[in-house]
Amino acid sequence: MKNLFILGADSFARELFNWVKLNPQYNEKYYFKGFLDDRKNILDNYGEEYFLAGDPYTYNFDRDDYCLMGVVDPFYKEKLQLFLKNKVQILTFIPSNAMISHSAKIGEGCVICPWVSISNDTTIDDFCTIVIGSKIAHDCYIGKYSSIMTDVKIGGRTIIEEKVYIGMNATIINDLKIGSLVKIGAGSVVINKQKPGITVFGNPARQIKS
Repeated sequence: MKNLFILGADSFARELFNWVKLNPQYNEKYYFKGFLDDRKNILDNYGEEYFLAGDPYTYNFDRDDYCLMGVVDPFYKEKLQLFLKNKVQILTFIPSNAMISHSAKIGEGCVICPWVSISNDTTIDDFCTIVIGSKIAHDCYIGKYSSIMTDVKIGGRTIIEEKVYIGMNATIINDLKIGSLVKIGAGSVVINKQKPGITVFGNPARQIKS
């Protein structure tokens, strides 16, 4: 069997570990070797099942080692991925109960969580995270390193640029463009395009920070 590590050890990484166990296409092919995190004591208060294998910045990977991205912060995802490039392959995780159109395209190193729906002709670029219950409509584009949290709804033909973070229960209507590095607060309703590098919140969403 091949070896599998999860990058990060926060709550999302631990959830990802449990989803892996429930999906035979992963747990029958890979042997879980532990979490990789540079915080030595992060798993001290959890059971024996959750164990730290080492620091991702110093771990010596073998050719049979593979990782999943258990980090949701877009900037830290990018930092980790760039450091580990050419050192270890970061797999894409798609559980059996996600609803992915045959015409959708999912990039390298993504994590698609349970009960996510991705519709026709939508592209999810590399190292994106789509969390439980989110719904992405047809003809959308989600940029590299972006994270879409729980129960987000994104209307058709929406473009999300790189390293965007969308908080849980947010809604983005059809035909919008969300610039790179934008943060959208939880529960926000976005009805206008958003320029890069700002934080928006509310219903309708308005800029609260740059």
